Amino acid sequence: MATPTFIAEDADDLYTRLLQYEIQIVKEQKTLTKERSKEIENQIDAFYTEYNKLFESLREFQMQDRIDNIKSALQRIQGIATMRWFLNNSNSNSGLNTNSNNNMTGGKKSRKAKKSKKSKASKKTKKSRKTRSNK
Repeated sequence: MATPTFIAEDADDLYTRLLQYEIQIVKEQKTLTKERSKEIENQIDAFYTEYNKLFESLREFQMQDRIDNIKSALQRIQGIATMRWFLNNSNSNSGLNTNSNNNMTGGKKSRKAKKSKKSKASKKTKKSRKTRSNK
């Protein structure tokens, strides 16, 4: 029978390996290929399998913090791998602007719309200047 100490050590070991793997993926994320993305998915599946084996024991010994840590690390790795591959390999005409200023809101606004807003504002100030000067 597994003791809480051994279970905790196994969970900590898995979490450490997940963090190291996350760092590795972040380092190579700009050059991620489809093949490498598949390898990462397979590795994530292996990590999930290992996590599922530990899960019942962790829950039995009430180690919720370790469950949460491992689960969040797995989700981060999965998110990094899939999102980065998508961004690297998406069609450039997709209409999404990945510029950080726009937070991927669907592209830039047209210049015409911006100019019309400015012109309305300038018209208002011109009118107010005229009325002030006439008084």
